[in-house]
Amino acid sequence: MLSGLWAAGRPLTARDLRRSLVKPLAYTTVMTTLTRLEAKGLVVRSPISRGYEFAPTGQRGQNTAAKMQALVEEAADPTAALACFASVLTKEQVRVLRAALEKTRRA
Repeated sequence: MLSGLWAAGRPLTARDLRRSLVKPLAYTTVMTTLTRLEAKGLVVRSPISRGYEFAPTGQRGQNTAAKMQALVEEAADPTAALACFASVLTKEQVRVLRAALEKTRRA
């Protein structure tokens, strides 16, 4: 659902989001999911005429980073998890990660 909201680049109603999905879902399923995402702080709901429109609260990268952080924190051995992750990165991904770490270190 979040990817559909990010792809739209603007707030969507549940009905509009439902129409944009590749896999057809019931309207109630879309609303339930959006309500749960709102409860987690991942989307914001704004009233419009007789309904609501939904927008993501953060950027896709922020959401992905939060998921990655949660996985590392849940790992039995976070050091090993990070080492395994680093071992599968491409050279370009390593370059980007090094640049980000350097920027973070300077801040």
